[in-house]
Amino acid sequence: MYNYVIQIALDRTSQTYVQNLRNCIRQNNIVDRQRGWLPHITVDKYNCKNEKNLINKITEIVSDIKVFKFNVSGFSSFSGETLYLKPDKLDEIIELKNKFDKGLSRYRLSKELRRKEYNPHITICTNDRLEDSIQVLMNYFSSFEVFVSKIWLYTEDMRLVKEWELNL
Repeated sequence: MYNYVIQIALDRTSQTYVQNLRNCIRQNNIVDRQRGWLPHITVDKYNCKNEKNLINKITEIVSDIKVFKFNVSGFSSFSGETLYLKPDKLDEIIELKNKFDKGLSRYRLSKELRRKEYNPHITICTNDRLEDSIQVLMNYFSSFEVFVSKIWLYTEDMRLVKEWELNL
């Protein structure tokens, strides 16, 4: 269980494109168990009893992060049930993740601390019909560029706590 999640926000055009991919899968009568998050890349999940302290710490970390771009040209899956888009250029995303890991280490979940590797991704769907989902996605997917200019902090129950604009 966690209290908060930090997400890398996709630009509006990319959000719309990803949402359209999700809709194509649903329109093909494939049930999706994914929660209704806006398209994003999860940085990590955190437990913190003092929201104000967490916000202040994130604000400090975000002040050193600049806007960046990456391309998405393919997709893959986890555990045979989660279909996701893979960013091509991971350097900025991993660097951003490392900044949050260092600055928010006391709030990270012990389960997440044991994770061997961070795999940045944009979830498309989670279901028991992954092969069917892949076939649908193959008919609609094409490479696209994502512009990242915001970081979001959400509660576990999907309430947006704060949005930060990254530096130019």
